[in-house]
Amino acid sequence: LHRELSAGLVGLGLTYALMVSNYLNWMVRNLADMELQLGAVKRIHGLLKTEAESYEGLLAPSLIPKNWPDQGKIQIQNLSVRYDSSL
Repeated sequence: LHRELSAGLVGLGLTYALMVSNYLNWMVRNLADMELQLGAVKRIHGLLKTEAESYEGLLAPSLIPKNWPDQGKIQIQNLSVRYDSSL
């Protein structure tokens, strides 16, 4: 076989073989990116189809004073947060 193939053809074949590997890598990365983006679209679509929660039992707007809340303050003391241990 080495008598029939020149060094240039062997080099060209190796170059094409390496390029195919690069193209396959590029294709897999783009397909993974597309899957990620389609997942985001699916989540947004699901949120848009979610019905609003019922607020029965809350005060009717007519019962809430017009100046409410006229003053107030929120204090947070000794707050400690962490991720769930199962994560």
